[in-house]
Amino acid sequence: MDDDERSTFRSKKIGMIYQMPYWIKSLNVVENVALPLIIEGVKESEAMRHAKTILTDLGIADLAKQMPTQLSGGQQQKAGLARALVSNPWILMADEPTGNLDSKSGDEIMEIFRELNKKHKRTILMVTHNEQYFNYGTRKIEMKDGEIIKDSKNG
Repeated sequence: MDDDERSTFRSKKIGMIYQMPYWIKSLNVVENVALPLIIEGVKESEAMRHAKTILTDLGIADLAKQMPTQLSGGQQQKAGLARALVSNPWILMADEPTGNLDSKSGDEIMEIFRELNKKHKRTILMVTHNEQYFNYGTRKIEMKDGEIIKDSKNG
Protein backbone atom coordinates (compact mmCIF):
# COMPACT_ATOMS: atom_id res chain seq x y z
CA MET A 1 0.00 0.00 0.00
CA ASP A 2 1.14 3.53 -0.64
CA ASP A 3 0.95 6.25 2.04
CA ASP A 4 -2.61 7.29 1.14
CA GLU A 5 -3.87 3.71 1.12
CA ARG A 6 -2.26 3.02 4.51
CA SER A 7 -3.79 6.19 5.92
CA THR A 8 -7.24 5.25 4.63
CA PHE A 9 -6.88 1.74 6.02
CA ARG A 10 -5.90 3.08 9.46
CA SER A 11 -8.75 5.60 9.57
CA LYS A 12 -11.39 3.03 8.62
CA LYS A 13 -10.13 -0.16 10.25
CA ILE A 14 -8.26 0.92 13.41
CA GLY A 15 -9.62 2.93 16.34
CA MET A 16 -7.19 4.49 18.83
CA ILE A 17 -7.90 4.97 22.53
CA TYR A 18 -5.29 6.95 24.41
CA GLN A 19 -4.56 7.17 28.12
CA MET A 20 -5.16 10.91 27.91
CA PRO A 21 -7.83 11.75 25.34
CA TYR A 22 -6.87 14.60 23.05
CA TRP A 23 -9.76 16.97 22.46
CA ILE A 24 -10.43 19.88 20.20
CA LYS A 25 -11.36 22.17 23.04
CA SER A 26 -13.68 24.39 20.99
CA LEU A 27 -15.90 21.38 20.13
CA ASN A 28 -18.37 19.67 22.44
CA VAL A 29 -18.35 15.90 23.04
CA VAL A 30 -20.59 14.88 20.15
CA GLU A 31 -18.68 17.14 17.73
CA ASN A 32 -15.36 15.62 18.87
CA VAL A 33 -16.78 12.10 18.43
CA ALA A 34 -18.17 12.92 14.96
CA LEU A 35 -14.96 14.57 13.75
CA PRO A 36 -13.26 11.43 12.32
CA LEU A 37 -16.28 10.79 10.12
CA ILE A 38 -16.41 14.40 8.94
CA ILE A 39 -12.71 14.21 8.06
CA GLU A 40 -13.48 11.05 6.04
CA GLY A 41 -16.06 13.02 4.03
CA VAL A 42 -19.28 11.89 5.72
CA LYS A 43 -21.96 14.58 5.71
CA GLU A 44 -21.96 16.46 9.00
CA SER A 45 -25.60 15.63 9.81
CA GLU A 46 -24.98 11.92 9.27
CA ALA A 47 -21.72 12.00 11.26
CA MET A 48 -23.47 13.75 14.16
CA ARG A 49 -26.34 11.25 14.09
CA HIS A 50 -23.92 8.33 14.18
CA ALA A 51 -21.87 9.94 16.97
CA LYS A 52 -25.04 10.37 19.07
CA THR A 53 -25.87 6.69 18.52
CA ILE A 54 -22.43 5.62 19.75
CA LEU A 55 -22.72 7.91 22.81
CA THR A 56 -26.12 6.36 23.55
CA ASP A 57 -24.73 2.83 23.20
CA LEU A 58 -22.03 3.70 25.76
CA GLY A 59 -24.56 5.24 28.14
CA ILE A 60 -23.24 8.79 27.91
CA ALA A 61 -25.70 10.46 25.51
CA ASP A 62 -26.48 13.00 28.23
CA LEU A 63 -22.91 14.33 27.90
CA ALA A 64 -23.16 15.08 24.15
CA LYS A 65 -23.41 18.87 24.46
CA GLN A 66 -20.84 19.26 27.24
CA MET A 67 -17.28 20.30 26.62
CA PRO A 68 -14.96 17.29 27.04
CA THR A 69 -12.73 19.07 29.55
CA GLN A 70 -15.73 19.41 31.88
CA LEU A 71 -16.10 15.62 32.17
CA SER A 72 -14.66 13.27 34.76
CA GLY A 73 -11.77 11.02 33.76
CA GLY A 74 -14.08 8.03 33.28
CA GLN A 75 -16.52 10.05 31.19
CA GLN A 76 -13.68 11.40 29.04
CA GLN A 77 -12.37 7.89 28.50
CA LYS A 78 -15.83 6.68 27.41
CA ALA A 79 -16.10 9.67 25.06
CA GLY A 80 -12.64 8.80 23.71
CA LEU A 81 -13.83 5.24 23.19
CA ALA A 82 -16.88 6.58 21.33
CA ARG A 83 -14.59 8.58 19.05
CA ALA A 84 -12.51 5.44 18.39
CA LEU A 85 -15.65 3.43 17.60
CA VAL A 86 -17.38 5.97 15.37
CA SER A 87 -15.76 4.62 12.18
CA ASN A 88 -16.76 1.03 13.14
CA PRO A 89 -13.16 -0.23 13.16
CA TRP A 90 -12.12 -3.88 13.17
CA ILE A 91 -9.30 -3.24 15.63
CA LEU A 92 -9.15 -1.06 18.73
CA MET A 93 -5.71 -0.10 19.98
CA ALA A 94 -5.76 1.05 23.59
CA ASP A 95 -2.75 2.67 25.25
CA GLU A 96 -3.15 2.46 29.05
CA PRO A 97 -6.90 3.17 28.75
CA THR A 98 -7.45 2.78 32.50
CA GLY A 99 -4.21 4.36 33.67
CA ASN A 100 -5.72 7.62 34.91
CA LEU A 101 -9.02 6.20 36.15
CA ASP A 102 -10.30 5.07 39.53
CA SER A 103 -10.91 1.33 39.80
CA LYS A 104 -14.69 1.58 39.23
CA SER A 105 -14.27 3.58 36.01
CA GLY A 106 -11.44 1.29 34.89
CA ASP A 107 -13.61 -1.77 35.44
CA GLU A 108 -16.42 -0.16 33.41
CA ILE A 109 -14.04 0.44 30.48
CA MET A 110 -12.77 -3.14 30.67
CA GLU A 111 -16.33 -4.53 30.65
CA ILE A 112 -17.08 -2.43 27.56
CA PHE A 113 -13.96 -3.88 25.92
CA ARG A 114 -15.10 -7.39 26.85
CA GLU A 115 -18.50 -6.79 25.25
CA LEU A 116 -16.95 -5.27 22.13
CA ASN A 117 -14.73 -8.32 21.77
CA LYS A 118 -17.29 -11.02 22.54
CA LYS A 119 -20.50 -9.55 21.14
CA HIS A 120 -19.20 -7.32 18.33
CA LYS A 121 -16.13 -9.40 17.39
CA ARG A 122 -13.69 -6.50 17.70
CA THR A 123 -10.00 -7.19 18.16
CA ILE A 124 -8.57 -5.16 21.02
CA LEU A 125 -4.86 -4.59 21.46
CA MET A 126 -4.27 -3.06 24.87
CA VAL A 127 -1.11 -1.95 26.59
CA THR A 128 -1.40 -1.93 30.37
CA HIS A 129 0.69 -2.23 33.50
CA ASN A 130 -2.40 -3.06 35.56
CA GLU A 131 -2.13 -6.79 36.32
CA GLN A 132 -5.78 -7.04 37.40
CA TYR A 133 -6.79 -6.55 33.75
CA PHE A 134 -4.46 -9.19 32.28
CA ASN A 135 -7.12 -11.90 32.44
CA TYR A 136 -9.58 -9.92 30.31
CA GLY A 137 -7.53 -10.75 27.25
CA THR A 138 -7.34 -13.97 25.30
CA ARG A 139 -3.59 -13.56 24.89
CA LYS A 140 -0.97 -11.86 27.02
CA ILE A 141 2.37 -10.74 25.65
CA GLU A 142 4.87 -9.53 28.24
CA MET A 143 7.70 -7.27 27.18
CA LYS A 144 10.82 -5.97 28.85
CA ASP A 145 13.19 -3.46 27.29
CA GLY A 146 11.44 -3.81 23.93
CA GLU A 147 11.78 -7.61 23.83
CA ILE A 148 9.02 -10.21 24.19
CA ILE A 149 9.78 -12.26 27.28
CA LYS A 150 6.52 -14.25 27.52
CA ASP A 151 3.63 -14.98 25.18
CA SER A 152 0.70 -16.91 26.66
CA LYS A 153 -2.96 -17.59 25.96
CA ASN A 154 -5.66 -16.98 28.57
CA GLY A 155 -8.67 -19.21 29.18
